[in-house]
Amino acid sequence: MKIPLFQGKNNPEVYFEWEKKMRLIFNCHNYLKGKKVKLVAIESIDYVIIWWSQLVLSRRRNHESHTETWEEVMAIMRR
Repeated sequence: MKIPLFQGKNNPEVYFEWEKKMRLIFNCHNYLKGKKVKLVAIESIDYVIIWWSQLVLSRRRNHESHTETWEEVMAIMRR
């Protein structure tokens, strides 16, 4: 099963469709929590990978905890 790419377009419907596909894939596999986040980061392109890199760097710089779960990632992306 392939992880769908996500480009981060400004269309909420595109995001929610991608999120729904990701939930279905994660339900089919028994991935560890941390691996889900890494898989999403690996399959992100364009705006999303730049945004993700900046988020990780900013959290590290501010001594904040890492985003470790898929639920945390979804909450951040929805904002």
